[in-house]
Amino acid sequence: MKKIGRIGLILLITTSVYASDIKNGFFMGIGGTGGMEVWELKRIGGGLALASGYKFNKNLAALLLTDFFYTKKQGVHYLFIPVEAQGRFFFHEGAYAYAGGGYQFLRATDGPHFGVNSFTSTYSGLTGEAGGGYEFCVEESISVTTQLGLQYIRIAGANLYTPNFRLYFGYHF
Repeated sequence: MKKIGRIGLILLITTSVYASDIKNGFFMGIGGTGGMEVWELKRIGGGLALASGYKFNKNLAALLLTDFFYTKKQGVHYLFIPVEAQGRFFFHEGAYAYAGGGYQFLRATDGPHFGVNSFTSTYSGLTGEAGGGYEFCVEESISVTTQLGLQYIRIAGANLYTPNFRLYFGYHF
């Protein structure tokens, strides 16, 4: 089974085209996110990642990103939903640096209870993020993007720091 996976990975990499060949214009992506808040919650979490944006040329792209990042600590469920504007600068083939900022929503609840002891709290605040990634094409209009970054969130009087990872599958129109 491992051999099949390795052969598939080799075929994917060798048949991909360089990121400079990725089409300019509008794109959309869907994928997953994972990370760990390391300052306050100290918990691993993850969820869904969505992105849409515009690639201006081989070096610059701008996008709007949102995640649905879930984690749990001591019976409290946390759902973080950032909405960020980000810029990407491609400095070598598919490698890029990115930075951005936006607004963060947080929903904290004690779970799916219908009793009188359940609670739900909603907060909002600011977020910023920076990091790097790599994007390559599998087909002319289909790309795969990996991204590592550090997200800062100021919400509900707390400072949260989340090193994170994202994997997107994108379509370039």
